[in-house]
Amino acid sequence: MKLNWILVAVYNDPNDDKMAVVKHVCAYEKEPRYIDIEALREELRVDEDFGMVGDTDFIIMKYSRKEDPSVFEALELPEEID
Repeated sequence: MKLNWILVAVYNDPNDDKMAVVKHVCAYEKEPRYIDIEALREELRVDEDFGMVGDTDFIIMKYSRKEDPSVFEALELPEEID
């Protein structure tokens, strides 16, 4: 699968208001739709595996490798995964 898009759940850094803390990254080959974003938001809030149960102060950012390559580089995401 080519990693063309990502949704990134972030918090504001409590120690630096100009920084964000990445809590979760979800990759997509095709552009995620609004329903995908809302499904991820709900899953993060209720699934204990993510360690974010009950959290409401995170935001989900959507990035495209084509438009935002520096984000993919900063997160060290490969072009493709099996």
